Amino acid sequence: MPLLMQYERPANELSYTPMTSIPQERTVAVAEDPFIRRYVRALLVKHGFRIVENDPKLTRKLMESGELIPDVLITNDPGAFAGFADELPVVYLAAAPDPAVVERFRFSRMLRKPFEADQLLRALNELTTAALP
Repeated sequence: MPLLMQYERPANELSYTPMTSIPQERTVAVAEDPFIRRYVRALLVKHGFRIVENDPKLTRKLMESGELIPDVLITNDPGAFAGFADELPVVYLAAAPDPAVVERFRFSRMLRKPFEADQLLRALNELTTAALP
């Protein structure tokens, strides 16, 4: 099993018109359970995002080593990434999200599971726009 799972839109895939004006070529780390990772990957690749997916522990390890520097993190365990709270935008996914879990993050959005595709795209649009250098 590879350490780093990356997915990019194939060159021959039909392009889709984004529902929002999301900046293209952004790297999104998805540190979630496998079912959610597959769903998020399928959705975001269609919208031009580069996806790196793993479990939260491995994702944090890759980020700490500098092997992975995502533009946005999608996770159900933002506390595991508290060391990146000042610079890393995070989308927190949970069935019963606790706002206190992400209050230390400079840029964050919470989505209650189950969520709609447009909710996730809107959250990513807001975060990537707000966190632009």
